[in-house]
Amino acid sequence: MQIFEQVFMLCTLHDIGSILARFLKVDTYEDALLGPLNENPDVKRVFCYEPTRRHQPIPLMTSGDVISFFIDFRENSKGNDVIGDFLDSLVNDYQLRTRKELGLYCKSFPYLIEVSGLVKRNSRWYIKEIQTAAVEELISTIEERLSKLKQEMRDELELSTYNKKKSPIAVFNHLASAVEKYLSFIPEQTFTYATLIHLRQNELLQWLLNISIYLGSIQKPETFVAELQRILGHQNHHARQQILTQFYQSLPSDPDISERDHQRLDAMIQQQQNYSTYGQYPSAINDWSHSVTNTSGANALPPANPNRKKLTVDLKQLCSYLFEILINYENAPTVKQLLQIENHLCTKYSLDSFAELKFDASDDDDDTDTNIVSFLNTHQKLIDPNAELSVYGHNVPITDRRDLFEFTNQLIESNSDKQHISSQSVELHMGSNNEDIQINADRLSILEKAIVHKFGGLLGFRSGRNILRNTKQSSHLNMTCSIIRFEESLLDFNHLDRIDTCPLMPTTDENQLCKFILQCPIMTNLYCWLQWTYFFEPKYGNMKSFIRKHMYSLQHLLLLETSSYELLRLPSDATLKSFEEELNALRVRSAVGHLCALITCEYGVTARVPLNVYRTSMRTWFIHLQSLSMTSGNSRQPMQYVLDFLTYLPILIGQARLIQEIILVLLDDVFRSSGPGTVSARKKIWELADEKKKNKLEIWGHTLDIEDWKNNKKWLEQDYSIEEHQESALESNIVTSNNSIIQDNTHVPIVLTPVLPPSQSHSNTPEVKKNESNISNQSGFEHIESIRRGFGIDSGLDSGGQSIVKNYQGKLERSLQKLSNDLYSEKGHFVLELIQNADDNQYPSDCLPTLRFVLSDKRILICNNEIGFERNNVEAICDVGTSTKGKHKQGYAGHKGIGFKSVFMVSNRPEIHSRGYHFCFDTVDGTEQIGYIRPIWLNKCEEELPSANEWTTCIRLPIQRSCRLQEDFDNIQAKLLLFLNRLRRIEIVGQPMSSSDSDQIRIFTRIDHADGKIIELQEKTVKETVKTFWLVVKKVLQVPEDIKEKLREVKCEVHSTTIAIAYPISNLQKLIQQLPSAQPLFAYLPLRSYGFRFILQADFEVPATRQEIFHDNFWNEWLKSEMVQLLPLAYEHFKNLPELLTSLSALGMSSSLTATQVLVYFLKLIPTRNELDPYFNSFVDKSMKILMGIIKLPVAQDDGNGQVHTEWVQASQCVHVKDQFIRKILPQELLLSHFNLYYVPEQLASECSERTLLRLGCASLQFSSIIRLIKELYKQDEQTHSTKTSSIEQIAKWLLCIDYIIEQQQQENGQLRDSGTHSEEIEASKLRELKQLKIFPLSGHSQLVSMDEYKDRVILFPLPKTAQYKKSFKIILNDLPRLDERLIEYIEDKFPRRYDSIVCLLKKLGIIDKPKIMDIYRIHMQPILWDKSRWSTLSDLVLVAFPLCIYAYLDQFENELEQLRKCMVIKTRSGQFVRLDTPGIIIHLTSAYGCTRSLESLISPKHEFTFISDDYINNYRTELFHSNDDVRGFARFLENLGITEFLQIGISETHFINVDSLQNTQWNYLIPELNEMIHQPFIIEDCSCNEFNTLIVSCNNIAVDIDLCTKLLIYLDRHHATLSQLYTASIILMDQVKSGRRRPKKGIPSTFYLSLRQHAWIPIEGDELAKPDDVYCLHPKTNNGRGYFVFPHQVYWQDSTSLLSLFDDISLLNLNRRISIKRYYDNDIRFQRFFLQEFQITFEPTIDDYFPLLAQILSINDTWRLIEVIMGLSFQQNRQIEIKGTL
Repeated sequence: MQIFEQVFMLCTLHDIGSILARFLKVDTYEDALLGPLNENPDVKRVFCYEPTRRHQPIPLMTSGDVISFFIDFRENSKGNDVIGDFLDSLVNDYQLRTRKELGLYCKSFPYLIEVSGLVKRNSRWYIKEIQTAAVEELISTIEERLSKLKQEMRDELELSTYNKKKSPIAVFNHLASAVEKYLSFIPEQTFTYATLIHLRQNELLQWLLNISIYLGSIQKPETFVAELQRILGHQNHHARQQILTQFYQSLPSDPDISERDHQRLDAMIQQQQNYSTYGQYPSAINDWSHSVTNTSGANALPPANPNRKKLTVDLKQLCSYLFEILINYENAPTVKQLLQIENHLCTKYSLDSFAELKFDASDDDDDTDTNIVSFLNTHQKLIDPNAELSVYGHNVPITDRRDLFEFTNQLIESNSDKQHISSQSVELHMGSNNEDIQINADRLSILEKAIVHKFGGLLGFRSGRNILRNTKQSSHLNMTCSIIRFEESLLDFNHLDRIDTCPLMPTTDENQLCKFILQCPIMTNLYCWLQWTYFFEPKYGNMKSFIRKHMYSLQHLLLLETSSYELLRLPSDATLKSFEEELNALRVRSAVGHLCALITCEYGVTARVPLNVYRTSMRTWFIHLQSLSMTSGNSRQPMQYVLDFLTYLPILIGQARLIQEIILVLLDDVFRSSGPGTVSARKKIWELADEKKKNKLEIWGHTLDIEDWKNNKKWLEQDYSIEEHQESALESNIVTSNNSIIQDNTHVPIVLTPVLPPSQSHSNTPEVKKNESNISNQSGFEHIESIRRGFGIDSGLDSGGQSIVKNYQGKLERSLQKLSNDLYSEKGHFVLELIQNADDNQYPSDCLPTLRFVLSDKRILICNNEIGFERNNVEAICDVGTSTKGKHKQGYAGHKGIGFKSVFMVSNRPEIHSRGYHFCFDTVDGTEQIGYIRPIWLNKCEEELPSANEWTTCIRLPIQRSCRLQEDFDNIQAKLLLFLNRLRRIEIVGQPMSSSDSDQIRIFTRIDHADGKIIELQEKTVKETVKTFWLVVKKVLQVPEDIKEKLREVKCEVHSTTIAIAYPISNLQKLIQQLPSAQPLFAYLPLRSYGFRFILQADFEVPATRQEIFHDNFWNEWLKSEMVQLLPLAYEHFKNLPELLTSLSALGMSSSLTATQVLVYFLKLIPTRNELDPYFNSFVDKSMKILMGIIKLPVAQDDGNGQVHTEWVQASQCVHVKDQFIRKILPQELLLSHFNLYYVPEQLASECSERTLLRLGCASLQFSSIIRLIKELYKQDEQTHSTKTSSIEQIAKWLLCIDYIIEQQQQENGQLRDSGTHSEEIEASKLRELKQLKIFPLSGHSQLVSMDEYKDRVILFPLPKTAQYKKSFKIILNDLPRLDERLIEYIEDKFPRRYDSIVCLLKKLGIIDKPKIMDIYRIHMQPILWDKSRWSTLSDLVLVAFPLCIYAYLDQFENELEQLRKCMVIKTRSGQFVRLDTPGIIIHLTSAYGCTRSLESLISPKHEFTFISDDYINNYRTELFHSNDDVRGFARFLENLGITEFLQIGISETHFINVDSLQNTQWNYLIPELNEMIHQPFIIEDCSCNEFNTLIVSCNNIAVDIDLCTKLLIYLDRHHATLSQLYTASIILMDQVKSGRRRPKKGIPSTFYLSLRQHAWIPIEGDELAKPDDVYCLHPKTNNGRGYFVFPHQVYWQDSTSLLSLFDDISLLNLNRRISIKRYYDNDIRFQRFFLQEFQITFEPTIDDYFPLLAQILSINDTWRLIEVIMGLSFQQNRQIEIKGTL
């Protein structure tokens, strides 16, 4: 408080409590336990607080209240700052008696004056700022709304130029000038002018007046002068003069009027005074009035006479005036508006009611219209002769009328120079150009015809003349500058006259027209297709009326009127199958029509469309489009079809979920774009759209938030010029032209037509006869010699020429050395090269192209029945890089120069014998490379050659000794013939290691069947003939120009090339079971295997080794990209394979194969990534994408008559499930009805690779599909989620399906690498989705529930009947929801193998199988205890079981007791349940719990303790409480929760750094003593009792409860022995704490003890309570039983002589004599010690105590005894001399 006095200047007693609490770091002052604030002596001293009543409350007055009161006081006292008066006013305001009851501390009253002045100024400024801000905001709002009002009313109100384009200030200035100029005739002129000046100074009023101007009717000043004059005549002149006089007196002091305005006002006042003096008005007034009378019919009415009951007016003029008012109403005026019109007329004519009007002298009161409504009804023809007013039902929007007037004006203006003037013409004055336009009466009818054609009528006008007149009156519209021109205005009247002429049509009969209507194409606008407006409407009228009229004839017609008023034809027989057929046939317009028809007829609204079904259909279509795009190489083509689909789809149907659900989501999935630079499918659609289509996409872009379709470029005001539109349209046309996109109903099917191989007739072999052009030996010799001379042999050159030739040969040999190095590493490959050369040869038409190898150990003889060598062939073979056979135009395109020269790998001296040529090449054992190309003529062969008639060409190869060719020739197979063009037979005779050439014969023959589709290969040996059959598919590719250009560097000119694929089909049934081995890749000759089980052939670029193909070769890459067409082509052949095999059954082919078996074989041969060389992964991936769109699988379909037939559907419509169990519980009928999906046939599912089927588009059974199915089942027929609509069997099947799917996907994820975390996230996502489904039945519940509904609760499995639980736990478990036991029993009985898996799934969803107490506590009990809204709904039995259950399993709750002390809910004796942390409520134990210190003895009528209910003991006595020890154990548990038998005691530890830290505590008085004994940190273990404090405070605040305090005192006395330990707090040194011994250093009074001493709770006489320190306990034997207050120096402990005790009464105190107090305290040694030590009283009387008794003693014996005592004390105290003098 000393600090407070130094710091604070102003405070109240009400505020000091919170200030002290913050200083003491407690929540409230009461928490400091320092006693009542108003009883604190320091507080009372500082605040001069002296209450007049006991327990008087502190005034609720804050410092802010004092300042506020003081500001008001100063304003009321007019600055007379008398502090005493102010304090008295506060005393009166708070209904107190004295100033000292205020509790007000004010250190300086001048400070109060200064602060109040500052607050007042700041408040004024703040209020002004708030008002200014509010006015500005209001002005801004009014300005904005006025702007909108102007915009809305600009065309509706005929505003004069008076207020057009004027600011509010300008309007006021204009009005002020008008008042100054025109209103000098009225005395109120100055008042009006001053009012306008005031309004002009206030911006808010400016805008309000502007609004009133726009809402009112503005007339020119000349118009309202006459009306003002009339009003002026009816007013009291004297009263007006008095008002004006007061107004004139106030003008000089008005600060808002400027000096200039003051001057104008003074002039007006002077002028008014002159008028008043002379009684004259300006002469111009009469002129104005006259002018007004002549120009306005309304103002020409005679003035009203107030002395008359009826006012006679001109009826026609009144009706005309009403017409001018009512014509402005677009809709019929409301009753309120009619009343306003009536009031306006009454005000105009100064009438009290409308009934006072009279129209002529003969009018009777009974016939007069009493209100405006009856008047309008009576005089309709006079008011609205042309039927133009909405009040009579002619409601024509003002917008239509405005268009009508503008339309009329444009027609007249455009034909103004062509009008014919006649006597019957109508003169029209147009306000826009001030010219008189005359229109012929005949032309007027044409004008009416044009208006009727345009607007469907005259819009309420009776004739064109009325329209012309209104067009003139609407001259305020700026028609000449209109930016909208009507097409009709571009025609002259001659063409306008023919505007409704009906063209001659051949169809005039209504029946024929009906037939013609039925021919309208699907999704075509019937209006446009029929051109109804031009051809039929003039004759038959409205088309919809015509259709309704002929409904019977058009009963099969179905039309849809769109939001854009198009009438689209829909098919009347649409089905889902027809919709899919139209899509697959690419008839997009018709497909959209079928979809709209299905929505219209089958579903009713778009919300009922089974989206899952149509997702399947659309996904299948998208996959088909993707396949087509990959086949054609045009990625834009499918997007064009999708764009067409969107274009035909109506806007509202599209944006009602369909576009998002069945188009965009699937589009993004199928046409998924990845990688930088790729364009999304949505973006491609936008780029393909023309401007008209983009407008439609843009609507969906904004309504469905499709960013790619929002066309932000247009809305961002970027350059969107016509040129860009034209360029965009041009690009679109180019794309459409290049891609040959077929739209609408025109469809050109895209057929994958295979290129068949040449037939067996060898039509590709030129017609050449043998030896047709024989070359003689002589000519051959001369040719060879000429070639040799080119090498310098026998050339006759001199030495110089020979040198040059030799140098040339050296360079040539070095080049040939490179050729030698490039030859094949395996010598046997020369055989394949010779075979290829033989295939390139030309053969006669009458022989089978054959190549024979005759083998021996010394030579190889190659014989060929071709036409033979010619000159150019010889020259080419004697050169490097030259070929003459033209083989590169189509087919094989090998490297230049290598081919025949491969024979040098096995022979150093090959010989060629063909027709007239016999020569060889000799490398001299490989030492001279020039021998590769330098021929040597042979005059004689070393052996006899075969007949030249049979074998035209023979090549003889002497074999090098080191060559081993046996294996090379053994590896030659018949498959070499599959892809050769001409060669049909290869014969191998003899063996390379044998000296005989007839030891062995092998003949390979190729025979083509079925136009080359099936090829038979025969391998004939001496022992047997082996036949194999192959399905071969070929395709000729045209080489692009860019590829040709690159090929010229390494190949000859190539125009086309052939790619092929061959499947082995011999013994096909066996091959289906046991697949063929891997086949080699062919580049006309076999290479190594790449993992395919079929043969792929193409003209690949290969290295010299012929082991594999080049990987980084542009030609090979192009071939690989084009080969993706082979698999789809092969599929088309496989579809026809069963029929082909049947036709070839005579050849021994199996004819019993079904289409399904053939398909299985085809699918099994498709390689997987693990089987394939990575180089061809992209080939397989792209091929599979193409197959996705075309391949179909067989499915079993019920025809409705019980017959099952096979139907072929797209793979994307099939679901792959192997498990028969799932197929059984989820039948195909359910899949088909809800998803439009079928099961993959069992044969395909079991035999084909699952990965292959999925890659082909088959779907696996998805978790999301089952979820959607369940949801769809409930949406169907609006079922509810209950066990009545869903059987336990159905729910079990759902769970089994879901569990199966989750298990399957877990297995798939387990096979993937690094899928752990991702798999867990997927499973968690599925569980979350599953928890949302209402499919879980609970025992005793009719409604199914979802796990999310019980996410904060517990669901149990059915409890086992044999399970044993304690009673309290069993009660809690029985209260929990349990899964319906029928579900578990059904699964266990019907599907025992899946039972454990289902239980595991249910556990993952949160259902508890084997409940444990801690799980139930954490999941169920604890959340309930913390939520009152939940535990308040539980039964008493369950809530009572909560603490008993915890006690029964107490060993598991050791770590939960702290939480339980706060959240446990306990039942009280009153039957209520209370949570332990409820403020203000403390629960106590009773004697029923074995408590000996129960507070039941303290029960008082004025105060009730809260006791725990006895139900805990009574209800569980037999189960838990068998003995008193059991009861006491439970009581100890409750005490641990904070439920005690005694008052609630709080034990706390407070740390202190040193003794001085006790300064601000209740122990500060101990600091001096403790400083001597404590010199380190310490803690104080303290005991406090807030319950006691609350109890005592309540006793003090209410009527004194003497009975309670008496019982409490007796209770504390009775249990003093056990409670006394709570009176002492222990000081423990920190080193003791660290050592763990915790021995108290000293005991000090505890907080509880101090509370007992500080509070007034001891009953004393007078039925009052007092503090213990203020009460003394007298001996029971005293007379009055009450004690007296004495000071320590007035008493001593005992009187051993008993002399003074005779006179220990109150009379002695008045004589300043001390008394003995021993007898008052029962001679208690503790009191003796206390008084002697604490109060320093003397133990026995002194001499000074005995001296006064000498005068009182009467007995001589007593006198001598007294003298004896005094003498004895004098010697003890060494006071003999002093005593001697006194005596």
